[in-house]
Amino acid sequence: MSDLEILRGNIHKITTDQTLKNKFQFVLCGFDTRGSMTEINSVTGEQTTRSIEPKESVWYNYEQIFTNDYQLVKEQKDIDSLLEFKKRKGDGGDFYRRVWTKPITTYATNYNLMDISLAPLKEHTFNRVKSQLKVIEAGFHKKALIAQDFGPYNIDCVDGKNSLLIPTSKNHKQWYKNIKKLINNPNMIKDLGEQLYEDVQKYHIKEVTKERASWYKSLIKK
Repeated sequence: MSDLEILRGNIHKITTDQTLKNKFQFVLCGFDTRGSMTEINSVTGEQTTRSIEPKESVWYNYEQIFTNDYQLVKEQKDIDSLLEFKKRKGDGGDFYRRVWTKPITTYATNYNLMDISLAPLKEHTFNRVKSQLKVIEAGFHKKALIAQDFGPYNIDCVDGKNSLLIPTSKNHKQWYKNIKKLINNPNMIKDLGEQLYEDVQKYHIKEVTKERASWYKSLIKK
């Protein structure tokens, strides 16, 4: 939640920028309302567990960020449909799209629904040692990537060459500026995606297998 909160003010700017009107759609993938909550009676100490309500899901909070508190959903019928929390395709209207969670075997197909992948990351120790999976996924799908200039995204990303990187000190404005830049420059989207694709080929299973094999052979010789 702290990572995505970085985008809140920037999404508001994009939503209210008249020069970007009708030029974009935010896609939120993985939406899920499952989960449980344990409540403790402060008097008796009794614990009871219940299913969470849809509006208690963290995904509801994510959706508020990506819709600018539903202002991006222009039609009331679309807002009403979203708030029913029923699994349907295409919920959200023209400028926002909710995509429900998919099995691990097919979730990566969500990249076919977008041109630009966003990877905000709050600076702290845990995030510093996370994997660069978002980079690898975006690269293999030839998607332009806007990412935090921090931690795992410093491993393969080169600002302006295969991605656009945002310094934490510029979170308040640079996400908006870079998203706008890409929306207005579709050729740049294509070029960044193609370059990132080339740069992550070292993670292809064929290349990884060759490297593993050479390690095994060197161990045997020793």
